[in-house]
Amino acid sequence: MLKTKQIGIIIEFVRKLRFPNKFYYERRNFATRRFIGEKLQDLQANRRLAADCQPGCRISPIEPIPKVGWFRDVPLKGRRMMQKALRIAVSGKSGCGNTTVSRMVAEKLGLRFINFTFRSLAQEENLELNEALALASKDDWWDREVDRRQVSLAREDSGCVVGSRLAIWMLPEADLKVYLYAGLETRAQRIVKREGGVFEEAAAFTAERDRQDKERYLRLYGIDNDDYAFADLVIDVTSLSPEGIASRIIERAARGAQ
Repeated sequence: MLKTKQIGIIIEFVRKLRFPNKFYYERRNFATRRFIGEKLQDLQANRRLAADCQPGCRISPIEPIPKVGWFRDVPLKGRRMMQKALRIAVSGKSGCGNTTVSRMVAEKLGLRFINFTFRSLAQEENLELNEALALASKDDWWDREVDRRQVSLAREDSGCVVGSRLAIWMLPEADLKVYLYAGLETRAQRIVKREGGVFEEAAAFTAERDRQDKERYLRLYGIDNDDYAFADLVIDVTSLSPEGIASRIIERAARGAQ
């Protein structure tokens, strides 16, 4: 039976035969892809892009290929920056769609999605979420640790999309800082649609949560989360779908990469 290394050598040889002098392939994280079927799928995907790529273009068959038309028009330098080093921070209050939109953007650009939450930390500490939240109400360590872990993950070598309420403040070196805005009524409606319940109760709960968040961020970090004028892109999400929001972020990222 062929070993993984031998399979890799065969695949590389086949690629060179199929695309002589046109593509140069990078081999990253090869050990994580162990089956020829996956390799052949990657090869087919690269063939579909052949007509749109210039000679000498470097396309990694291991990285996800974004399915958005403008990406093919981004210069080579821009492509590589967006896939390897670009850091996008997305913030907004509860109900604005930070997590959903950030995940979409990350998937389309082939970047890491970072969303380390209280739930993540609670699991590490072998606690239920409600137990962790109860402890967090009495000990600032929980808030600080969640934020510290988010930033630590974002500052690793490869590019990423960070979606959290404080992302644009906690990651000042982000290449693109995005703030998602929506009024209380819109956010409450979205929360009811997502989680169920009564609109009036959701609106009251969201307003109280906004107040507590603002107090906590000022106390812990001196951050006023209503002051987002420094963001590179502010999007009013009131009448936009998550897909529409993600598209705007991606288009702005593409302009910055050119």
